[in-house]
Amino acid sequence: MKFNNEHTIYSIHVVKLLSVIFIMITTTLLITSRLGRLFEDATGLSRWLIVIVLALLYIALVVYFKLRRSAYFSYNDEGSKIVIKSYLIGNSSKKALYEINKNTLYKFEINRAGLREELILYTCNGTKVAKYPPLSITSITLAEKAQLEESLNRFAEIHQKSAQ
Repeated sequence: MKFNNEHTIYSIHVVKLLSVIFIMITTTLLITSRLGRLFEDATGLSRWLIVIVLALLYIALVVYFKLRRSAYFSYNDEGSKIVIKSYLIGNSSKKALYEINKNTLYKFEINRAGLREELILYTCNGTKVAKYPPLSITSITLAEKAQLEESLNRFAEIHQKSAQ
């Protein structure tokens, strides 16, 4: 089984892009046209106040996605290894590529904390258990998460049965 959440990442980028375009057009119209004066007369609110509120809303949107740690996530278990690729949106220097032999996967955990969800993998070589750094899985869909859990459970069970 293999999947990636490319479509979700594109959606996030589109939301950010459309937000910027909307704010730019609205700000330009409020400042340079009669629309700003009409809006002030109709609502009693300053056009500059509206511009500031729109900018704060955009900043809140960006901070929301940063706090969630939205990330590209790709999973493939079709070969002899489990291959997982991940990188946080807006932080291209933090890329992760895990290639794990299917028979060494010991267990996995999914930790939820606030807006974040992280996958932690454990492998076992002999008597030593290694813990991989957490990967953000906040941006994958519920169906993809179910597939991921099912697949990882299957490989963890195989390892536990062979260890006994």
